Amino acid sequence: MTRKIKVISDLEYLIRTRMEECEDCEEVELGYVQWHSPDESGCNWNVPSFSGRRISVNQCYSAIESHVQDLRAQFNLPDPE
Repeated sequence: MTRKIKVISDLEYLIRTRMEECEDCEEVELGYVQWHSPDESGCNWNVPSFSGRRISVNQCYSAIESHVQDLRAQFNLPDPE
């Protein structure tokens, strides 16, 4: 499947929007979206950090993980220059 290209701010917006809808994410902040070389799935980005109490971060990520995986399957970041 060919992924559409989105810039980091677009992906962060999509993730934050889902977090705002999720009660488990009330006390959690998205850290950042990070570019990397394409992995085995072909995706070239990940979300390596969230901030908040550890248990809150774990609950939040569990609640939004499928959304993040769906985004990773649909979108890539532009290659850095």
